[in-house]
Order: sequence, then C-alpha cells, then structure tokens
Amino acid sequence: MAHSPQIASSSLRLRSTLLAALGCAFGLAQAQIVTTGGLPLASCPDPAFPYQCVVEGAAKVVGVVGGYEKVRISRAVSGSSLDVNTGASLILNSSLVSADLVVGDNPGVGGSLTVRNGGTVNINVLVGGSGGFLIGPFAGPSTSASISGGSVVTVNKPGGPGVGAAVGVGFALGSHSTLLLDGGIGDFGSPALGATLTTTGNLSIGRQGQGEVSAFRHATINANIINMSVIDTAGSAVLYVGLNSTVNAAAVYAGIGLSLAGVPDPLSPNHGTGLVDLHLASSFLNAPLTLGTGGSLRGVGSVAGLLNYGGLLSPGNSPGTLTIGSGGYTDVGGHLVIEVGTSGKDKLLVQGPVSMNGTTIDFRFIEGFAPAAGFTFDFIDSTESMVDVHGLNYNFTGLAPGFLFNVQPGSDGRLVFTALTPGVSVPEPSSLALALLAAALGSALAGGVGSSRRRHFRKPARH
Repeated sequence: MAHSPQIASSSLRLRSTLLAALGCAFGLAQAQIVTTGGLPLASCPDPAFPYQCVVEGAAKVVGVVGGYEKVRISRAVSGSSLDVNTGASLILNSSLVSADLVVGDNPGVGGSLTVRNGGTVNINVLVGGSGGFLIGPFAGPSTSASISGGSVVTVNKPGGPGVGAAVGVGFALGSHSTLLLDGGIGDFGSPALGATLTTTGNLSIGRQGQGEVSAFRHATINANIINMSVIDTAGSAVLYVGLNSTVNAAAVYAGIGLSLAGVPDPLSPNHGTGLVDLHLASSFLNAPLTLGTGGSLRGVGSVAGLLNYGGLLSPGNSPGTLTIGSGGYTDVGGHLVIEVGTSGKDKLLVQGPVSMNGTTIDFRFIEGFAPAAGFTFDFIDSTESMVDVHGLNYNFTGLAPGFLFNVQPGSDGRLVFTALTPGVSVPEPSSLALALLAAALGSALAGGVGSSRRRHFRKPARH
C-alpha cells in the first residue's frame, strides 16, 4: 500500500525522534552530518523529505549516522564534499524509499566522497528496489569517490544478468567519474591497512559516460557482475588493478553489448570501450573476462579466464607475462599484440585450454631488437598438451620489409615463433618522426645561423 506524503513525513519525524532518543541512550547523541567546522547543514535533514540529507559545501559524518535513507552530495553547489573519517559510519537503509548515496545530484554539478582511516559506509537496498551507490549519475564536471586507510564501503543489493547496477561510476552521458581504492603501502613492518568495496549486486563502469575504477594498492573489490561500457557507444570504462590488489566477480564484460537478458552479444553495436589493466604481477582479476570489439586487456597480472570476441589483448608492460587461469583462453577474431625487445618478450601463460580462430597476431619488435635467422621463442604456453588454432593472421612492425618467419603449435601446448631470415631494425614510427623533426629543425637552425653570418659580414656598398 502506498504511503501519502503526510503519513510518510509524520512517520519519518517519529522515527527521527526515536533515533535521537536511542542515540542519547547509547551515547550517540552527537552522531550527525555537519559542516567540516561542526555547524548544522541546512538540508540535513531536507525540510521537504526528512529521510534525505543534501550536502552542499564541505561536510563530514560524525559518529554513527543511521537516520537517513538518501544522502545526495552536490545538488546545487558544485564541488561539495562529504568526509567519512575515523570513528564515522554512514548507514543507509531502505524503508519508505530506496536507499542511495549519490555524488553529483544534478546535471552540471560535481562533487566528491572520501571514506578514510577506518570510516565505513553501508547501503542496504530492498530486494527489487532501485538505489545503491552512484558516482556521476548526471552529465557534468568530475565526480569522484575514494576509499582508503582500512575503510570499507558495502552495498547490499541483489545482482546478476539483466539487473541494474548497485554501484555505478560514470553512469550518464557526459559524466566524468572516478572511484579510487588505496589501501596504502605499510611501513616499518606494519601491514598495509587495505581498502575494500563490496557489493552483492553489479558494478557498472562507464555505462554512458567516462568511468574509471582503480584498485590502486592493497585494495579489494567484490561484486556480482562488472559491466564496462556495455550499453552505449558513448561509454568509456577503465578498471585498473595495481599492487597486491584483487577484483573478485562472477563475470566481467568489457566493450561488448548485452542482450535484454544481460547476456553478451558479440554482434551488438551497443557498447563503448572498456580497458582492463592488470598492472603488476600481484594484480588479480578473479573472474572470467569477456571482451568485445571495444574491449582491451593488458598487463602482467592474472585473470581467471578470457573469452575474446574481436577485442585487443596486450600481455606485458613492454614486455612481460600475462597469466590466464584455468578458465582458459578462447579468441574469435581478436587481436593479440606480442612485443619482442632487448629487455624481454611478451608471453601468455595459460593454465587451461587455448582456442584461437581468425585471430590477428601483431609482433612488434621494440628497443632496436632485430632477430637473427633461427631465433625462436614461445609466446603462448598452455598447460594443455595442444593449442587449437585456425585461420590466424600475422603482422610485424619494427623490422624492414622482407623479414620472413613462421608460427607453429608445439606438441607441448606452446605456440612458437621462428625467424626464417635475419631481421633489420627500423625506427618505430614515433621515433622516426622525432628524428626527422630534429633533423629538419637542425637544418633550419644551421641555415638561419649561416644567413645571419652572411648578413653580418657583408661589405658596405660602394658609392
């Protein structure tokens, strides 16, 4: 049965009174959201909607605040902020309406949320309800959130295929949003404090806007499904996994359109670009990853499994080894980039089956390296006895035309490159352009100096 505004308002006032009384009884009388100077906020609670707090300007959470269902940061004043620091906890529970925490609550208005030094945020959404944690739901300037110093943000909302996001970063067309988790580095033998985002629902990055989620150091992200620009061509998403950081999910979809049922559709044009960067060897994506034509995976960390429908796979950080787990590597019409240089060679280490059909493999010779005839290396190494490859296409850059090579599957689960002729190194296009520019500038300067000298030493005309 629907509640009338009058009944809802009365009910909320009664609840606020009871919460205040309980707060006094348990020593929480000062729990509130106030300015950073400790002064009351005019819209906390919102006069029209007592279940809501609107943060305008710089504010902070003091103590355990559990009297609101909605907190909106920056509705009219761009650059507004909310700080959840040591001893502070913000708890939003659905009751009369859906619980949500929104950063940037109007088009053209940006804001920020900081959860640090053990502060916590907990959002509980009813089954089937809307709401959650939204960073950049409208078009406008940058919106951001950060979780650091042992802090935890939890969003309880059902997830799965076809279900809306519990956490959204860069949601609307024209939004520019970031979420940073930084667990620190630790010092003098003390472990890093960590930073955690946990949701039982889905995490959406760059739905229609620009969204970046970074598990920077000693950070953990737990989610049901992670969708990266799977709705609209305007979407742009980045998921960065850094030092000793882990992302756990049932599935990750990047740069591939979804059907109405939430199933990836390689033929759908309704997607943007999604980049997963497993930056270090201690970067872990514990989820099967599906790439579409707008999706990319790069780095030297580990991913549970990879299904690539036309996306870009770049193991290494010039160069290095990327590990794919027991889910294996399946590639249909994708693009694999393998760099070979004096400092090493890129490799895919696959702890499961490998199947490649119509894949384009681009060998890039960098750092001036040129292979001799007979040079060989394996760039895919699988724990399976065989790799299944069909219709592969090859390109190379960094060597003069005429270089010949072949690629053959080994009997021990390897895919092996062999140089048939010696290679001759050529400058990379960017290096060549810089060299030509420098030469042109040098010639111009030399010409200018010579001309100046001729003018300087010219004899005066006779009269």
